[in-house]
Amino acid sequence: MPITTIGLAKVGLYSIPTSRPTPQIIFHWRVDCSRLRDPIGQHHLRGKDGRDKEVQDFLIKDPRVEPILHAIRMIAAERQNWTTIAFHDYHGKWISTAMVELALADLDANGYAVAKSHHSFLHVAGT
Repeated sequence: MPITTIGLAKVGLYSIPTSRPTPQIIFHWRVDCSRLRDPIGQHHLRGKDGRDKEVQDFLIKDPRVEPILHAIRMIAAERQNWTTIAFHDYHGKWISTAMVELALADLDANGYAVAKSHHSFLHVAGT
């Protein structure tokens, strides 16, 4: 299934920072990403964020990521209705964003209609 809008999706994936107030959304599941492999100090990833494939490739090497993705596939398979999964870390720009992108690709490859929202990238400075 293609990536879709919230209204047509079965699973909503959100990346949120813990450094700012949580959006007024009730999440069915929350995944704390703060202890996963952190790309912030990697010189070759400077200027990139979790939406970039290089950051996702860096994070997928953490042995804890695949079991998380497996659990999300299980949640999607078990849930009959809409479900929301929030990934959070301090900034919400690297780890949680990369996890949303990885989970989205995995669920999409397994036939689930998925929507995503990266809360750290919703607001542009000056607007």
